[in-house]
Amino acid sequence: MKVTDHVTLGKKKITRAGFKELQGDPAFCGVVSTGKNILLTVTTLEMWGASGFLARCFKPFEDWNVCVDQVATSQKGISVTISYVPEGISGDSFQGLLKDLEEIGDDMPPPRFGLRVEGFLGPGFDLE
Repeated sequence: MKVTDHVTLGKKKITRAGFKELQGDPAFCGVVSTGKNILLTVTTLEMWGASGFLARCFKPFEDWNVCVDQVATSQKGISVTISYVPEGISGDSFQGLLKDLEEIGDDMPPPRFGLRVEGFLGPGFDLE
């Protein structure tokens, strides 16, 4: 992930030092963008009202030593992005992770590779 020393709002370039001089809260403070991500999605209605379901979803990532970058959840599923897999996608870690995740959900679409993920940093994010 590349982090710059400034954000650009419209045509005005704001440095970190001058950021606090803005009047009011900006809509966002910055943008982050990462490439070559893998999206994994597990769907199941078992997570409705079930305590501990997300812990079950994250356990395989811990077991296979795969770090999660971003998470999105709904009432019927969880999606995560990962950007690094030990041994690569053909190695035991990734294949074991997929197998364990398939056992948790009712449906697991095939992984999507090479995705670019962009995120916006909100006004509560402290740049210093």
